[in-house]
Amino acid sequence: MNNENILKTITLSIIYYYSLIKRFSVTEGLINFIYDNITKMWNEYTSDINEDSIDMLCVLDDMECDILNVNNSNLYEDITHVIISYFDKGNEINPNMNIIGLYNNYLPGMDITHNQISKIIEFYLCN
Repeated sequence: MNNENILKTITLSIIYYYSLIKRFSVTEGLINFIYDNITKMWNEYTSDINEDSIDMLCVLDDMECDILNVNNSNLYEDITHVIISYFDKGNEINPNMNIIGLYNNYLPGMDITHNQISKIIEFYLCN
């Protein structure tokens, strides 16, 4: 899967994740806003490295995380399964918790935390 499709999947996953915590209307504008922000974060993160491919994802890094291969046709479904399972177990969200981590060359790369997601979505919803 190419980076653009991976970032789109991450965008939808982030919106789904946050919609489980707060109820809000998902619009095309919100999806585009989140996608643009995640893409900017990724481009800024990769500006200092030569290889910018996303190889794997780490989902919900609390005590342990689920590592998912991005070359999976069911990536969105797998991410949402991890999220639902986490909440089903009664686990709570730590504001500094990594929700999605992007692996670059099979090494941990950019992390997207609950606080970052909250700030991005709340900024959009308040404007």
